[in-house]
Amino acid sequence: MRKQNKLKRLEIFAKRYIKAKKMALLPEKIEGRKSGPKVLLNSIPKAGTNLLDGYLQKLPPLRPSGTRTIIEWKDIPDKTVNKILSIKKGQYYIAHIPAHEKLLSALRSSDIKVLLIVRDPRAVVVSNFKYVLDIDVTHRTHQYIKSLSNDRERLKACIVGKKSQNKDQKDILTPIDEIFKLFSGWTTLDNCLIIKFEDLVGERGGGNCNKQFETLKKIVDFLEINMSNNEINSIISKMENSSSPTLRSGKIDGWKKYFDANMTKIIENQLQDSAKVFGY
Repeated sequence: MRKQNKLKRLEIFAKRYIKAKKMALLPEKIEGRKSGPKVLLNSIPKAGTNLLDGYLQKLPPLRPSGTRTIIEWKDIPDKTVNKILSIKKGQYYIAHIPAHEKLLSALRSSDIKVLLIVRDPRAVVVSNFKYVLDIDVTHRTHQYIKSLSNDRERLKACIVGKKSQNKDQKDILTPIDEIFKLFSGWTTLDNCLIIKFEDLVGERGGGNCNKQFETLKKIVDFLEINMSNNEINSIISKMENSSSPTLRSGKIDGWKKYFDANMTKIIENQLQDSAKVFGY
């Protein structure tokens, strides 16, 4: 993938918006405006947002909003809560939002369904530093990651975090255990389905085709979309045969070449119990 400067990122967002508008004109998407589910696609950053987005786009009654990813880290303003509550039938928003109680409380009394995709924390930290270093040069942590002498130091920084010298500013890098703690509250929300990247990625990503089918069927059932097993398998086939860079590079065990015994010990000590709530 090419490096993304400000111009390139504007181009990406413009293409996403245009694609969403065109998709909204498809007959099945128009029908979804009457009875389709309202969905918030939420994720821990670098946990498989694009993968799940690709599946949702192929579900007949669902259409993406085409708006930029919603990110509210340490707090969430009322305007963002109201934006999420305004999701229309047959539409989904994409977000990286921790479990802010204000939002959870609002969602408990709504008809919005939340899909939260998570991933092995070792894969998350590797994906994070590679993305910030090699792709998104506009990212606020790019210069810091680039300044480190080697990938080992970059990986360690993404595990243990980096505090800002200004206590009034947010961390340069949030420790991986804090990230998982921030998102753990989503497990308390009844209308939230937790999805593991490893269960959804399929054989091309080193996963299992049976688990992939079971996971997509669970998503379809959770969203109350009426689809046959053959239709679900057809969507999986389209995803497996696509040219998505996410499917090419999103390997379950890709993190292993960056983790020796010492680095594994560092992340185990750092995580402690924070990732266990998600089964890691």
